[in-house]
Amino acid sequence: MGPPSYSDIGKAARDVLRKNFDLGMKFFSFKSKEGNWEYASRIDNAFRYRNVMYGSIESSLFLKEYGVKIKEKWISKGSISSELSAENHLIEGLTNKIKSVYNINDKKVKFNVKSKYENEYVNGKIDCNFRETLPDVEQSLVFGFQDYLAGIIVNLDSPAKKLRFVDFAFAYSISDFGFHAIITDWARTFTAGVYQRLSNTLEYAAEATWNRNESTHTWAVGCQYALDNGKKHLVKLKLDSHQRVYASLKSQLKKGVKVCVCALFNDSEETQIGFGVEVEC
Repeated sequence: MGPPSYSDIGKAARDVLRKNFDLGMKFFSFKSKEGNWEYASRIDNAFRYRNVMYGSIESSLFLKEYGVKIKEKWISKGSISSELSAENHLIEGLTNKIKSVYNINDKKVKFNVKSKYENEYVNGKIDCNFRETLPDVEQSLVFGFQDYLAGIIVNLDSPAKKLRFVDFAFAYSISDFGFHAIITDWARTFTAGVYQRLSNTLEYAAEATWNRNESTHTWAVGCQYALDNGKKHLVKLKLDSHQRVYASLKSQLKKGVKVCVCALFNDSEETQIGFGVEVEC
C-alpha cells in the first residue's frame, strides 16, 4: 500500500473531529449499486438561517474490463457535470480524469483535467482547472518511506502568472496511531494533530492550529466510541477552543439504513441540531 494523497494526510484525525457533525441540516442520502452501475442522491435542508433545500443526483458506470469510469452529476443549485476516468492504461498506477461542468445560471462551461500516479513510495497529482485559456494548476506530491510521510502542494494561477500558495505536510502513520503537521499560508499558519485507536471500540483525536502573525490558536479534541463490536452504533463527543461541546449518534437501524443525530451546545449564538438518514442497497 502506497502513501495517501496530500489531502488525505491526517484524515483519520479529521474524520473523528468533523465527520457526522452536520449541524443546522436535515439530510437524506441514497446509494445503490446494480451490476456496473452506481447511483447516489442526496437532499439537504439547511434550516438554521434560511429554510433552503437543495439536492444532487449522481450516476456512475464502471467498465472494469477497460478500467474506465463514466460519471454524471446534477446539482439543484444549477450545474450539470460529466466525468470520464481511465485507470492503469498507459502506466500501472496512473489515473487520468477529464471533467466538464455546465453552469445553468451563467451558461458557462468549465473543464478540469486531473492526473494521478501512485506506487509503493509516491503519490502525485496534477489538477488543471480551465477557467480561461490558461488553466489554474495545482500539483501535489507525497513521499512515503516505512511509516513516515512528507508532502508538498503548489497552486499556480497561470493567467495571472501568480503563485497562490505552497504548503507542506509531514506525518507518521500506522494502523492504530497517527501524527501530522501541516504548514500553510506561506509558513504563517501551523497545524498539528494526533489520532489513536485505544481499543476496537474507542478512538480519539486532537488537532491544534496556530498563526504566528496574529498570535491566535484554535484546538479541538474528540473521541468516538462504538457501542458494539460491529461498529453499527457510534457515539462521538468533541470539545473545541471556544468551549463548545459537540455530540453525535450514528446508528444502523437495519442493514443499509443508518440514522445520524448531532447537536452543538454552549455556542455563543444558540444550540444547534442536525438530523439525517442514509440508505444504501
